[in-house]
Amino acid sequence: MHRSNRPRPAAWIAVVMAAALTFAACSSGESSDDSANDSADETSTTTAALSGDVELNVEVMPNEKSTLAAFVEVDTGSPANVDVHVSGPGGDFTVPSPDNGAAQHSVPILGMRAESTYEFDVEASTDDDTKNETTEFTTGAIPDTYPTFEAVVSDPERMAPGWTMFDLNSNVAIADPAIATYFLVAVDEEGEVVWYIEGPDPFGDARVLPNGNLLTNGGDHFIREWAPTGEVVHEWLAAGKADLVPPERINDDTIMVDVDSFHHEMSQLPNGNLLALSHILEPIESDEPLCGEDPADFAGVYNAVGDLAVEVEPETGDVVNRWVFSEALDPLSDPENLLCPNDNALEAGPAVATLYPLDPRRSTRRTPTPSSSTRSGTLSSSRNEPTT
Repeated sequence: MHRSNRPRPAAWIAVVMAAALTFAACSSGESSDDSANDSADETSTTTAALSGDVELNVEVMPNEKSTLAAFVEVDTGSPANVDVHVSGPGGDFTVPSPDNGAAQHSVPILGMRAESTYEFDVEASTDDDTKNETTEFTTGAIPDTYPTFEAVVSDPERMAPGWTMFDLNSNVAIADPAIATYFLVAVDEEGEVVWYIEGPDPFGDARVLPNGNLLTNGGDHFIREWAPTGEVVHEWLAAGKADLVPPERINDDTIMVDVDSFHHEMSQLPNGNLLALSHILEPIESDEPLCGEDPADFAGVYNAVGDLAVEVEPETGDVVNRWVFSEALDPLSDPENLLCPNDNALEAGPAVATLYPLDPRRSTRRTPTPSSSTRSGTLSSSRNEPTT
């Protein structure tokens, strides 16, 4: 049985993971906008009404992107519904097929621990017939490039349901970027790794999209959309950083965006466009030195690295809106804090987060929560009440 490696739409199934999005990098941890999250609260497949006898042929395929995941390939001969009941270390869960109502099914299984054996009870059914087949799958080891860590405290009663997701970058990134490794990982309530993706650049911000995929940054060069099974679905590159990226890492599907960089945080707007932070070099004129320079040497201008937010059309990479922060917060109004921190390339009012819609009365941290007891090939997030 052949399985295509093409990423499939992530609105496959019900919840795969309920993750408390906690990031070790500089990130607010906010998930995407309210209306997008409201639409993602509940994602599930439809169980078709079917008739006739069922055949059942099952094959388990490893996931090339992760040693902790697998695909259960099922041929039912004629249209049927399929559920995979998974049991093993960490608990039991059920994954409905994203292809219910079809004869060929490819069911992604996520959420397993390393070097552990799981039992898959595959059930295929119509209104007239039900067949079961049981098989086993043993996960592989965590990759050698994975930076090891140990959870020293675990108190599940004080945790929100689900997994905790964070970025994990190797220490060698400081010493030798050529051999650095970058992971986005999720651990269960006991601190065991149950999911990961490995990227070519540092992860700093990540959030669940309404379609169940993940939106992440890649250093200050890239924004990427990932399927939970580890495939890159879309990739955007800041044109100002293109010369710093090896040519072999830029492919025909990479979408170029006319900005200097991407930094700290990005999200998806209600209209489907991307909202991201970037940099801009701004010449700021002054009649007198403001940062302690010798007046005789002062040229009357500061070349400051400022921040701006950009709205990007995802299919084309076109920048359709720009908000330059210095237009709202004049660096000359408070030069000591907004203009003078550095000696040469000055950073005017560094920004680290975006909020949409902007409401200073609210501060929210949204934590994905499960809408069912299943784990599979999608992520889902829901809104918590605002915190103060």
